[in-house]
Amino acid sequence: MADYKFALEMTSEILVLELIHRIGTCVFEALCLHRGSGGTGGATPGKKLIGLKVVRCEWVVPTLGEQALVFPASDLGLSRAAIRSVVKNFSLTFLFPICFTLFSFQHNRTVYDIIAGSIVVEERPNQRRRVNNNAN
Repeated sequence: MADYKFALEMTSEILVLELIHRIGTCVFEALCLHRGSGGTGGATPGKKLIGLKVVRCEWVVPTLGEQALVFPASDLGLSRAAIRSVVKNFSLTFLFPICFTLFSFQHNRTVYDIIAGSIVVEERPNQRRRVNNNAN
């Protein structure tokens, strides 16, 4: 019985630490995504490194090839970024076995993107070059 109580106490402490970690992750992600630096759309460091950004999306129209027209394609704002971060982090934490069903929507949007009114897009190569040229 003593081992059971010890295991329960240890588990509850780990859950509290995990909750604190998730809250910190949500705050960091929301601050990174709410506004872009040097253009529209925000990005976490990993997204920025591989040329992705998250923009506001009310509707998407497919065009030729692998491209789509996104409207309004503006910054998310802090409230939408916070909603996206919270829904994403907590759904992946508590619904991990079924989280792969989150990726089955049109234009590879996830449930948390649809709820927050956002979409992950690639940065245009000419925009990246223009930003780099302005930095020099």
